[in-house]
Amino acid sequence: MEAARARFEDSAADALFEEATGFPPGRISTASLSRTFDLGWLAGVLRWDGARLSAWEASRRADSLSDLTGATAARILVRAGLDEPEAMGERVLDGLAAVYARDEAPDAWRDLDELAVLDDARGIFDLAHEPDWKALRRRASPLLDADLRKIETRPDDPWVVLGTLAETVGARLSVPRPTASAREWAAHWEAIAAQDGHLEGDGAQAALAAILGALETRFLEASDAGFEGCLAAAAAGDGGAAPLRLARGPLDQVEQRERFLLKDLSSRPVAIAPDASYPLVHLLERHADAYHGFEVRRTTRRKIQARAADGLPIARTLIGGVRGPSLRDLMAREKRRQSGDEEEDEVLAAIARTDDRQGSYGIEALFDAELRGRNGWFETSGLDEGSSSASVKAAVDGRDVVLTLDRDLQLAAQETLAHPEVPSDAATDSVWLTPPVGAIALITPDGEVLAAASEPAR
Repeated sequence: MEAARARFEDSAADALFEEATGFPPGRISTASLSRTFDLGWLAGVLRWDGARLSAWEASRRADSLSDLTGATAARILVRAGLDEPEAMGERVLDGLAAVYARDEAPDAWRDLDELAVLDDARGIFDLAHEPDWKALRRRASPLLDADLRKIETRPDDPWVVLGTLAETVGARLSVPRPTASAREWAAHWEAIAAQDGHLEGDGAQAALAAILGALETRFLEASDAGFEGCLAAAAAGDGGAAPLRLARGPLDQVEQRERFLLKDLSSRPVAIAPDASYPLVHLLERHADAYHGFEVRRTTRRKIQARAADGLPIARTLIGGVRGPSLRDLMAREKRRQSGDEEEDEVLAAIARTDDRQGSYGIEALFDAELRGRNGWFETSGLDEGSSSASVKAAVDGRDVVLTLDRDLQLAAQETLAHPEVPSDAATDSVWLTPPVGAIALITPDGEVLAAASEPAR
């Protein structure tokens, strides 16, 4: 509960700061955030003391960088991997441009015009003389460089522009071989794409992380220089000592939106216990009046019920397992929806929920279509109750799949392989017994599988 409360407060502070400045606090360095900005107004809104405010300031950059090198980088690579091989380099550049775009991501990286932070920071403080933000923009990102934009991506050399960008920002790789020049980077990406057509492996992630790291270093140097210029201008004029108060305009804007932002964040449901125990559910349902704000919701789950004495599922490798939709699944579905390749019913039927699961291997994967079922939906149109229309599509439960496995025989087969009785004669194969390796399959003349076990099973 305490962790959930802290996450809400951090999210609220992030939203208020971005509303006032135009950019998230994690897009600038911790030093610039703490030295340049007087955040007393933010602490007052959230009723924070100095220690809590300092903890928030110290965590913003680390959280942003973790998201950048994790989820954001993964999305860039997956989106690029969904395109044709000769266009992958351009798609990676499009993803990088989206990271540094001021507002919405441009359709193509060559259309990038305004940068986050550097085009937002002008006018957020009351200063007689602003830093030269225009010059700092040119330093911040080579994606704005006219010469880079003139380089053409050719089908026989699809990675040349990304390689040139990597060399320009000083990105380096030492493994599997030293990579620094534009030609070395282009050849490295070409080798990655040849071995990993979807750009989802460790090689692609390491290469993109190196380029992102170099871009971030350059971007932060420019933004830090801009905020140092703000401090210097304030010290030289009548702007006051550091940290600097925001101008009246940004503060008025955040004051107008403060109540809405906080109400919006506080009204969003948060899953506290996705796998709640029966006693917890009973407590909240029985004493709902004593626990206002808590709600128990029904959900569905594909979960193995039959387990051995050690708690492991029976016939685990045969039955298989489930997983949530992968990032590639979700982005491929979104690409099809945007391109209009799917009918509306197909789109709605494929709506992904956070608790959706699909078979990843074994029988769960083989009969996934039968086991999964289909989500339903309720749709209304119109604001007037008398003239509005509604359509309902009922959810369809997954079907049962009945196996021919005999529980007792399956357990016996697993136990025999995992813990075999050791003969006492000298011909015993000690290598096989440490650990045991083998398989047992019991099948009737009609083809019904009664038991199927193998070792090692983990």
